[in-house]
Amino acid sequence: MRALAVLLAAIPSAALAADPDPAFVGTWCADSVTLHVEPSGIGVNEHTICDATLPIAPDESGRYASPLDCRNIHVLAVHGDGTTDTEEIPVDHPSAVTLVDTGPDAMTAAFPEGPEIELTRCD
Repeated sequence: MRALAVLLAAIPSAALAADPDPAFVGTWCADSVTLHVEPSGIGVNEHTICDATLPIAPDESGRYASPLDCRNIHVLAVHGDGTTDTEEIPVDHPSAVTLVDTGPDAMTAAFPEGPEIELTRCD
């Protein structure tokens, strides 16, 4: 988890200005995927960080849809002063996401590259 925090910190600070809706912010789990929704972007599992349209918030119908610009980030070293050495590798998937608020602590995530995933909060 420490590595994920380091990776999310690598997202440009300009993205932090968005005011996210708490309906989606958090860590979401399913059998095959962990989705990390932060005010500044979306993380998939442990190494994939995606820039998304901000703010990450549901519309009136409880849906959020955005194209994604993703990259795999690998932490090569964490130094004593808190700085890191990382390697970023652009990836072409996932290319977009649709999140749907389906109830308290539940949502679905749909990616063009696969089936819809039912997620529950895991944080």
